[in-house]
Amino acid sequence: MNEGDWKIVQDNGDVLIKVVSFPVPKVDASCGTQLVSESMWVKKIKGTDNNGIGVLDNTPFFCEEVCLGDIIRYSGGTDKQKPRYVKKIDETDVLWESSFGG
Repeated sequence: MNEGDWKIVQDNGDVLIKVVSFPVPKVDASCGTQLVSESMWVKKIKGTDNNGIGVLDNTPFFCEEVCLGDIIRYSGGTDKQKPRYVKKIDETDVLWESSFGG
């Protein structure tokens, strides 16, 4: 996979990762299309490009579970596969993991 398709390193050093499999409603009522999932950019704050925690860096178009700026966990990425959304987490979970190495 071309890194340009799933990773951006910004001038300030922030790393944005394209994360897939954000849940969406079954059907987009505006066009009647069956949707499987949504992909979004996430700013990595902990972990690796393939498994970690980040901040959602764009506004979801279909996914109703997360919003711009939410902290999420992603995992399952490889050199050939983008990481997948695992769940939305809150700031206290991030602080706890940092303190206790979780």
